Amino acid sequence: MELNKSVLNYNKGKKEYHKIKLSYDRKYLYYDTDWVKKPNISSHTLVDMLNFNKWTSAGKTILKNFGLIKKTPFDKYYSYRGGIAEEFAKKHLLKKYGAQADIEAFTLSQFKNMNQFPESAPFSGVLDLFMHQPERMPIEVKSKAMKDYEWIALKNVYPKDECVQGANQAMLIGTDKYMMIWVFISPTASDLLRSITDEDLWLWKEDYALAIQELGLTKDDFKFHSKIFPMDLRMMKAYREKALDRYNDFYYERRVKRDLFDSDEWRLLKSVASERKWER
Repeated sequence: MELNKSVLNYNKGKKEYHKIKLSYDRKYLYYDTDWVKKPNISSHTLVDMLNFNKWTSAGKTILKNFGLIKKTPFDKYYSYRGGIAEEFAKKHLLKKYGAQADIEAFTLSQFKNMNQFPESAPFSGVLDLFMHQPERMPIEVKSKAMKDYEWIALKNVYPKDECVQGANQAMLIGTDKYMMIWVFISPTASDLLRSITDEDLWLWKEDYALAIQELGLTKDDFKFHSKIFPMDLRMMKAYREKALDRYNDFYYERRVKRDLFDSDEWRLLKSVASERKWER
């Protein structure tokens, strides 16, 4: 985690940098700046803000979402794997449901600011797939390594963070259920995709159907597991409210609770922040 010394604002196309000063007391990390952006909360950010993602903390997620942490390069392998998984997921479901199936696919580039639901601000997102018939529901696609197949498909241990993302998509589109489909990629296909990514040889942009064709990938390179879940509206409202409280605390009060960071993150933050003297 590397902190920014300032936050960036584009004011009528002109870059403006606003310096940040950090301080802390027994309970909070505070930041002082004359401007802070008001970002969206995507489904992925939502679960991270709730500490459902074991790979990151809620505190780090908040700092990252508001631009206080330097961006780290995202491994394109996972983007490409996800796009290919969505193509195969749609094919798999069309075959499963037959002629009655009506499934629509979406891409980030279709929507302004990569947000399909601007009316739901600050919550945002873009659906992977949406089934119009024979049932009406969003379909959340997750690409996985083949080693995860037994855990998810055979033992039915469903990752909570991924299912909450699916439920949030249902809330955004206004349905009472959602489908999760996990697409497991074989080691051979994964190695092929990784080699292309590492050598920066990806030629197909968002045309994953063409990529699949030219790479020679087939359904035999994948396994699938899908399940329909009810959307628990009461639970999702509570999750959103909790995330929004943390969001508003950061935006309006310029603070975030210390206990939302892990020990290593807090050690770094404490080293660059000044201590506020506690008054009795």
